[in-house]
Amino acid sequence: MIARNGIAFLVVALSIAPSLAADLDPYQPPQSEPYIPADPGPMMDAPPRYNWTGLYWGLNGGYGWGETSNAFGGANTEYEGLMGAATLGYNLQFPGGLLIGLEGDVGLMDLTTEKQGRDGHEVGYGLWWGTLRGRAGLTFNRTLLYGTAGLAFAEVDGLAIGNEKMSWDDNFKTGWAIGGGIEHALSSNVSLKLEYLHMDFGDYESSSSDRHAYSLDSDVDVVRAGINFKF
Repeated sequence: MIARNGIAFLVVALSIAPSLAADLDPYQPPQSEPYIPADPGPMMDAPPRYNWTGLYWGLNGGYGWGETSNAFGGANTEYEGLMGAATLGYNLQFPGGLLIGLEGDVGLMDLTTEKQGRDGHEVGYGLWWGTLRGRAGLTFNRTLLYGTAGLAFAEVDGLAIGNEKMSWDDNFKTGWAIGGGIEHALSSNVSLKLEYLHMDFGDYESSSSDRHAYSLDSDVDVVRAGINFKF
């Protein structure tokens, strides 16, 4: 009896197994979670390179010294004092860092000597002076290294020539200037510079206190610091 019941259960189980299997989903292996990289956050852009091109103006001041030599013998006369000027210029920057520009300045100076001129007044250079120069250099982002050359002018007031004689020549002299410097931009429109200039006013004729003719050669050197403001 038990055997017949077991056989009947087995027959029923085998008959319904295919229908149960059809209702089941096919086997799927477990899937791993997709990789999502961490958010790197906002990207930091490299700061733009400084652009030197444009018009600028500035102020500068420094220390100057000069010498007048007498072509016919006698002691040279040396001068020293303070100088200052206002500047206006324009820069043009090219790819690769090359820069060319034009710069002019006009200012005041007080270069004197211990020797006394006519009526006991000091002799030397002053009051007015200035230059008109070209500039050329290389830029290293915010730093500029440059050379400069051009015209120079100065007011000459009674140059002494030594040997107990004076050459009075109150006049306006022109010559040439050459020099170089370094300039660094602090912001988009403000820069600081340090510069050296040599100005040569050439040979010119004058006469001493006893009316003897003399040929004089005069030059001035200046070291100055300045601040420029770009428009």
